[in-house]
Amino acid sequence: MNRREARERAFQLIYEMSVQTDKTTEALISDTASGQDFRPDDYIRGAVAGVREKTDELDALISGCAVGWRIERMSAVSLAILRLAVYEMLYVDDVPFSVAINEAVEAAKKYDHGSAPKFINGILNAVAVKTGLKTSGTGTAGKKTEADFTSAQEKGTSEKG
Repeated sequence: MNRREARERAFQLIYEMSVQTDKTTEALISDTASGQDFRPDDYIRGAVAGVREKTDELDALISGCAVGWRIERMSAVSLAILRLAVYEMLYVDDVPFSVAINEAVEAAKKYDHGSAPKFINGILNAVAVKTGLKTSGTGTAGKKTEADFTSAQEKGTSEKG
């Protein structure tokens, strides 16, 4: 399973957490994996557990960047996509923030309503600026960018996020 597929599984599990709130993270992953016949990897387990552990922090950041929107008004799909992307931006070292944003927008195109990609892109860009990952212009600060990642990959020193 490549990272995009793993990310999609993680998103689906994070969405499922919002529906099956009584299950432990491990039970949710195990039950879903056996029912859908996939093998969860370290990324999936880490992302799902991390989002569950940091939900309050992630939601506060999302809420602070979603001007005019309360978390309760967001679709469960959009919220799951946002939580995973913000978690990746802040806590997954081998995922440049620009990749997290792009992957979230692609997931929104596939799983959410028509205006969701633009909505998600706007919030995630605001998160990137607010957390210092990106300056308000076109430059970046802090975490590695896609250009840094590409350069490292060409040198054989990094794995794709």
